[in-house]
Amino acid sequence: MAAHGPDLTLVAATDGNHGRAVARMAKLLGLGAIIVVPAGTVASRIEAITGEGVEVRIVSGGYDQAIAASAALSDNKHVVISDTSWEGYTDTPSWVIDGYHLWRECTVL
Repeated sequence: MAAHGPDLTLVAATDGNHGRAVARMAKLLGLGAIIVVPAGTVASRIEAITGEGVEVRIVSGGYDQAIAASAALSDNKHVVISDTSWEGYTDTPSWVIDGYHLWRECTVL
């Protein structure tokens, strides 16, 4: 059975804004979050994410390694919210991109 409520942890890979947005939503929903960032991510970005009260994990390598590390955390208690798709994982990234599009439209108004 998949976890729900406070037992659920959101997971995302990021080098900036996406991870902070996932962290903010986790905070608003009362959920935990693990945000995976590549080595060399600017300290101010990491601080902005941890400011949302979530765990940040730094992985060796670049963004691709962060994506792989976040995907490896997926289980019945950890839900990956990625803006990058891979075989068998396409719906959520599509929704994330839709959200980016809606945000852009709202900021133009």
